[in-house]
Amino acid sequence: NVVVDAVFGFSFRADPALPPSQAVRSPFDELIKAMVSSGGRIVSVDIPSGWAVDSGDTVGCTSVKDPAVLVSLTAPKLCAQSFSGEAHYCGGRFVPPVLAE
Repeated sequence: NVVVDAVFGFSFRADPALPPSQAVRSPFDELIKAMVSSGGRIVSVDIPSGWAVDSGDTVGCTSVKDPAVLVSLTAPKLCAQSFSGEAHYCGGRFVPPVLAE
């Protein structure tokens, strides 16, 4: 089984003023929990849900902590440095050759 994680884009920011358990609001928190508990291999698109785009930190919020695969769109974001899954792909139609290498 494969689960595609494409809930949030790179603009996701957990609110630091909120306790971590509330940083991802309903119904998205339950959706993420269902993905994680499904037992399927998670393929995250661009940014794993709940990760900070600049650091990969999940600030303790509901998140996809260990996706099996990451598909970065256009170029890897800084958080991709924290990715430790099986495979990391970079995709996008408008990727300049220098980034593709």
